Amino acid sequence: MPRFLAMLSLFLAPLTALGASLLGDPPTMPFSDAEIAFGASGLSAIRYGGFNFLQSGDLGMNEVKLKTASGGLVDGGVSRTTAMDAANNAVEQTYSWGSVRCAFRQDGSHVLITTKIHNTSARVIESFNLSLPTLKFPAKPAEYDGNTPLLGHTVGETGVVLMSYGKGVMVLTNEDPSQPLMAGFPWAFNRPTSTIFPLVVNTGRVAMYPGGTPDVVRPIAAGATLEFTLALRFGPTGATPATMAADVFEKTRAAFPFRVSWSDRRSIGSLFLATAAAGWPKNPRGWFNNHDGVDVTTPEGVATFKTFLLAYANRSIPILKAMNSQGMITWDIEGEQFPHATTYIGDPRMAEQLAPEITGAVDEYFKRFRDAGLRVGVTIRPQQLVLAADGKSATQQEVADPAKQLMEKIAYAKNRWGATLFYIDSNGDPNFPTDAAAIERIATAFPDVLLIPESQNLRYYATTAPYDELRRGIESTSSTTRLVYPQAFSVINIADIDSASHHDALLDGVRRGDILLYHAWFDDPMNAAVKQIYDEAAQ
Repeated sequence: MPRFLAMLSLFLAPLTALGASLLGDPPTMPFSDAEIAFGASGLSAIRYGGFNFLQSGDLGMNEVKLKTASGGLVDGGVSRTTAMDAANNAVEQTYSWGSVRCAFRQDGSHVLITTKIHNTSARVIESFNLSLPTLKFPAKPAEYDGNTPLLGHTVGETGVVLMSYGKGVMVLTNEDPSQPLMAGFPWAFNRPTSTIFPLVVNTGRVAMYPGGTPDVVRPIAAGATLEFTLALRFGPTGATPATMAADVFEKTRAAFPFRVSWSDRRSIGSLFLATAAAGWPKNPRGWFNNHDGVDVTTPEGVATFKTFLLAYANRSIPILKAMNSQGMITWDIEGEQFPHATTYIGDPRMAEQLAPEITGAVDEYFKRFRDAGLRVGVTIRPQQLVLAADGKSATQQEVADPAKQLMEKIAYAKNRWGATLFYIDSNGDPNFPTDAAAIERIATAFPDVLLIPESQNLRYYATTAPYDELRRGIESTSSTTRLVYPQAFSVINIADIDSASHHDALLDGVRRGDILLYHAWFDDPMNAAVKQIYDEAAQ
């Protein structure tokens, strides 16, 4: 059976009950430099602390996809011939489409693997899946749950993978985190003992990996060479990525520097004007929970609606001021006529088209907040709303240039209403958000606004204050994020959950710069807890 199919079979096999380790307790290890051995048959040892971590030095392509002239993909083939360059600790393989060279060297407690993939074909290599040496550990790595792949990628992340094996630690790193790549240990060959893992690297997507893994876009043009270096970094028990991969975090920070210029970290109030898809015939956009039977179908009803809108502002302003907030974000200035996932329109340019009843009052609505010394904000989306011909349904359609779409929406709200706070809704899958490069374009164009994206990866923190929720268990910006960006901060929504038991964690986050988001259109009992946290933080 080909090696890759054997790997697939093992990955898909049902998990069995965990048993005792076949190796017994891991030995006590003296920690010093790593060692490698290389001979006529290739890599023969990776030693650290007296233990040989090499299970097999075999390596090779599992899959290569070439792009055709019409844009389709074809298999490049994985048959190869292999030669050893023992003098340089390297393996060279030749394929029908090109070559792969893997060279190994030791640097202190690190083992470096430099791989060069050269494309000699006339087609672009769109993606590849490459097996590097298979490793064995003295004991099952604590991070492996028997099922979830241990993978790291540099699509907006650092790519660091931690493997703790009882008497020591190994950290896998990509030495150039500025370039996209996926690398890690997708499964154990000997479950449930789980001490033997293949090291696999890929671009594109691997179908058997979890759905949250990103598409790694890194094509190799005809005649070009892709080069990357991975490091196996060994250390003693208790060692952490913070110390073992500090240089990788620094490289990430240098490639994508922190440039959020927003000194005001006071709280922000959230305002919701409507209820989604309620189906009220005279109030189709769900304004004010149909307070007093809102009717936007008659001139008299529209006049009453405008009174309600401005009264809503007047009622919210004292709450925001009492909380000493920097401002508010109105989530649904366009109303909420359509069901999920079109609920939030996120296009202030269309507000009066979709909700003509706000005409003549929407400018005054935002002006009242500004006149009270408060910042104003709205929700925006990277999609374009497309209305059906009858206007009774709509879809949010993806666009070719989401950055351009968002910048046009920001410019409109900023120029018309002085908006500077922007919640970015639906910016991709939570595990695979819109390309951070697009968000960076927006931050460059509008350095004087605060971008608050719903979904995020590490790289987002360089230019935005990502959104998170206490009800999802997120209390503050993660310590991992702050390893790369010590100044990073988040906007944490504390609404709809009793925050008392989270007081200390929220306080610590606020002291580090996080911003709390709360309901501001009524006197929510949770607001007192927010005010207390800010009062304590100020002390």
